Parts: sequence; C-alpha cells; structure tokens
Amino acid sequence: MWRTILNVAFLAFLVHAVVLQARDQSGFISIDCGAPAMSNSTDWTDIQYVSDVGFIISSGVPKSVKSDFTTLFKQQQLWTLRNFPKGRRNCYKINNITMGSKYLIRLEFSYGNYDGLNTFPVFDVYLGVNKWDTVSFGAANSNPGGYSIREIIHIVSQEYINICLVNTGLGTPFISIIDLRPLKNDTYSAPPGGSLVTYYHVNLGYPYNNYSNRYEDDPYDRSWIYYIQQGEWVQLNNSSTITAGTFSQNDYQLPEAVMRTAITPANASDPLKINWRPQVTISDEYYIYMHFMEVNNQTREFNIFVDGKPFYENLVPPYLSTKTITVVSNAINISFHKTSRSTLPPIINAIEVYGLIQFYQSDTFQADVDAITRIQSVYGLTTREEWQGDPCGPAGYTNLFFTGLTGVPSFSHLTVLETLDLSNNDLNGQVPEFLSQLQNLKIL
Repeated sequence: MWRTILNVAFLAFLVHAVVLQARDQSGFISIDCGAPAMSNSTDWTDIQYVSDVGFIISSGVPKSVKSDFTTLFKQQQLWTLRNFPKGRRNCYKINNITMGSKYLIRLEFSYGNYDGLNTFPVFDVYLGVNKWDTVSFGAANSNPGGYSIREIIHIVSQEYINICLVNTGLGTPFISIIDLRPLKNDTYSAPPGGSLVTYYHVNLGYPYNNYSNRYEDDPYDRSWIYYIQQGEWVQLNNSSTITAGTFSQNDYQLPEAVMRTAITPANASDPLKINWRPQVTISDEYYIYMHFMEVNNQTREFNIFVDGKPFYENLVPPYLSTKTITVVSNAINISFHKTSRSTLPPIINAIEVYGLIQFYQSDTFQADVDAITRIQSVYGLTTREEWQGDPCGPAGYTNLFFTGLTGVPSFSHLTVLETLDLSNNDLNGQVPEFLSQLQNLKIL
C-alpha cells in the first residue's frame, strides 16, 4: 500500500513546478543526459544542470521524449535522454569527486516513447565494477510515461566514479538525469563495503504545502513524500512557530517543512504503530532512520518497540530540536508506547527506509587504471564501448583480443595482472622481455 500511495505522490511532485530562490549548491553534480553540448539549464528547484557530453567517452545518442509526455514530465531535464544502441556496456565517468566521501547518487529514467516502439526496456546499472540494480518500468497502464528512479548512498573509493548501463538483451539502455549530492560522513552509516539503497523519505503527516519537498527545502536534495494512515493516525502541525532557522538541526539536516508536522495515534491511549514490508526484496537488512521533534511546547515520553521487543526507553522528543534514531531490521514493525509518566501520546515526524547492499568487488588499483588508460590512448582503443568504465571489471567486459594489434603494448606497470589474452591479433616477432617482470601473470 505504501508504494502505491508514494508513487502517486512522487508523480504529483514531477508535475509541480515552482521557482525557488537558489542557495549554495557547492558539491552538487547535476547532469542533464542528452542535452546539447555546453548547454546549461535549471530545474524547478533552481538547481543548475549541465550537459552530459563531458562525462561520456564517445558513445550514446541524444534523444527526446515524444511531445505528448512533456506535460507529464514537467521537469525539463526529463525531456531529453541518451540511449546506447551500441556496445554491451556504456559508462559515464564523473570526475572531481572527493575520495572517501559519502554521496547520495540518484539516476532518473524517463522513457516517454522516445523511440516510437511503445516498449519499455529492461537493463542493468553498475556503480563502478558492481551491479547496483536492474532498471525496469512495470506496466504501461500504471506508469504511462515510463518513469523510473534509482537512488543510493555510497562512499566513493576513487577521485571519480563510473556509472555504467549494461545491455542485457531486453531493450536499449538509456538515462535522463544523474545527480550526486554530498552528505556528511557521520550520517547514514553502513558496514564496510555496504551502500544504502533508498526506499522512501517519508514526511509523516500531511505537508502544510501539499507537495513533495526537495532542494532548496532540503540541503541534501532528498525527495520527501507524504503519507498518513487515515483512521489510525492524526496529524500534528505547527506551521506558525516552526519555520526555517527556528529549530535546531542535527547532521541529517531535515527540512522544516517535514519537521513541522508529526503523527500521533488517533486514540491517544493507543500505541502508535508503523508496519511495512517491502514489495520487492533487495536486501535482507533495512536501515530505518526515525526523526523526532516536539512540535508543540509540551512534554511527552514513550518507549520504542521493534518486532515486539524493547528497543529504546523513555524517549522525550526535544522541543524545536531534531533527534534521529536508527533501527536495523528485516522489515518495519515498530510501535511507540507512552510511559506511565506521560499524559500525551507518542509522535514521530519523519522516517527514511534504506536497503543494505554489499559491493564485494573492489575498484581496480589506480596505478593499473592509469597504465591501461595509456594503452587505450596509444592504441586507439578509447572508442571501444567495452573499454569504458573500470578496465578490470565487471569480468568479461574488457579484452585485447580482436583489437587489431600489430605489436604488444607494454604492460610492465600492471603489477597485479593475472590473465592476458592477446589472441586473434596481427602479432609477430619475439615475446617481449617485460612479460617476465609480471610476477602475478598466470595465463598468457
């Protein structure tokens, strides 16, 4: 039920256009895929977008959605896209990334019958060498324009990041928007090698302005959608007192439009319950971030139970100050019970749900990347689609057979090279001496 209501809310966000006064966008990377080279544009939140031409190797074809869909996709950047009819893997390389930093990465796909086929494709998205997800669009009657979104919180291990689209034989991959938003490193923590895939950012209680909140309301540009269970919850709202700058933020930087509302049980003597299970399982473990703030100058106290077991005792939401509590579970089965000292029922203002995914394959050692990049440049291999992205992964995407080589390029800098396939080229002469220096080479 949540997913149906939230998809409707997000579609309402897409067709809502307002002009907001811009504020600091430092660290934002906003790419309008398929837009003309050197072009710049702004979206409805006044975020500055640039063309994707400087972020791709040499592949892809710029396209536009059919005019029938521009009213559905009100955001201008969703009108253009880049598709990749050639090659199995095509990649964007995004530089000027702060290595070791945490980013919210969001990809958006708007089909809009751009190819006239009226058939939604299915393809894979990779983050570096690891598969992130499969992109699909469901049924046309429930998703007429063919819109899909993927979002992840990820710590980057290099000074750049590769985002790759992989053709799985079920239609031509394409992409409309790429967003990167820097986050504070002490937020949204995951175990080593883990990243958090977004399910929802939920404003619990009807928003005072009746539309989804993003930047500039939210400095991290999360997309907050609203939800309330009629008959079970009632809304608390303090729009007169709580405005921007009137309450104390923590590092999660919740928008005031989200924190000024809260929910409480319809029957004040009942516990407040939130129950949810994912419709599509992508993880065995979910990270649930609960955000609390007292919206009226009153005191309440309650205990939190997760899966029927005590989790947090005697919580008093601070007045005009945000408190965030994290739960790790395989589903949402949370209840809030007021203590015997409290005369007021429990509240909660917002909740975020993420699925944990593990990226087990490490990016290629930088010295090896540099060495292979030189080989690409010297031997004119930079235009080959399979040579985009990380040169050593995913397995099976980069090779030197059937590349037309007449001499063996130097691999002396590839100190950890294990397998080298040079078959089906025009090679002659002696075996180069530098091959004997590759101590880890096992197969030639």
